Amino acid sequence: MSIIEAGAAKKPVIVAPGGSMETLVKHEESGIILNGIDDLESIASAAIELIQNKDKRDSYGEKLYERTA
Repeated sequence: MSIIEAGAAKKPVIVAPGGSMETLVKHEESGIILNGIDDLESIASAAIELIQNKDKRDSYGEKLYERTA
């Protein structure tokens, strides 16, 4: 799912840095921007954090919707 599609669905994202990612996603506000893409532990940790925290997940999704609408 692209960032814009995720935003339209009010879903948070976990992205690698670079390109337009930092324009569309604000770290710890509308999603999570990783330090890199080669660290499986950070990807898993970010995903688990969002899975376990509904309030954060909903808040990030709503804010991503606002940024991409």
